[in-house]
Amino acid sequence: RQGSSSPATTTPSAGAPSRSSGSPMPAPSSSSAQQSEPSGSLEPRRAARDVDSADSPTVVVNKARPLDPVDYAPGSLESVDGVPLRPEAAAALEDLRAEAAAAGHHLTVLSGYRSYGRQQQVYAGWVSHHGSAAAADRISARPGHSEHQTGLAVDLGDAASPDCDLDACFGTTPAGRWVAAHAHEHGFVVRYPEGAGQVTGFSAEPWHLRWLGAEAAAQVHAGGGVVETVFGLPDAPGYLG
Repeated sequence: RQGSSSPATTTPSAGAPSRSSGSPMPAPSSSSAQQSEPSGSLEPRRAARDVDSADSPTVVVNKARPLDPVDYAPGSLESVDGVPLRPEAAAALEDLRAEAAAAGHHLTVLSGYRSYGRQQQVYAGWVSHHGSAAAADRISARPGHSEHQTGLAVDLGDAASPDCDLDACFGTTPAGRWVAAHAHEHGFVVRYPEGAGQVTGFSAEPWHLRWLGAEAAAQVHAGGGVVETVFGLPDAPGYLG
């Protein structure tokens, strides 16, 4: 699975400073801000969002769209419960968890940023575990194609249901249902929703959230929940080479 660390659970990489305050969301460029949209449109113009730059909050990474450069690493990281994330995602995650706690749900943080080198190890572990790259490709991203490498993706668990960590049953837990309903309010989306595997390239992963920023996450949520579809990008069911 794209969001799991390896066939055997591993400890998230450390070394990121504790988060004290989040970075503000980048302001839209003047050229983007000047482009008006039809009333009621769920889809802003493509130019209003940067889906290509590796450090963009709305970069789209999938089996057809590797990061550029392929070994991209974020300029800074902050820690949430020992898990490194980019500052803007870390700030939003703390807000999300606080609101979840107020609603009675204790969300655990299982995995965040992974370097290109670490993803090489993870992917190789799945290839070894399943005996072929073809089998591994169904559940693990190749290096350079993982959202975790952006520092904007996080895997969550429910402290009340640890047996559902990194498992589809997380989506059926009270915490998982709460996340699905409220993640977009904090700039996150469930990146791999149920029934979208032919578009996203991965089976449903209700635990895997991707930070896009409040506006883009609201658009994806309102548009059906599939990033590629709402952003007007081609389906990515498999690798191109």
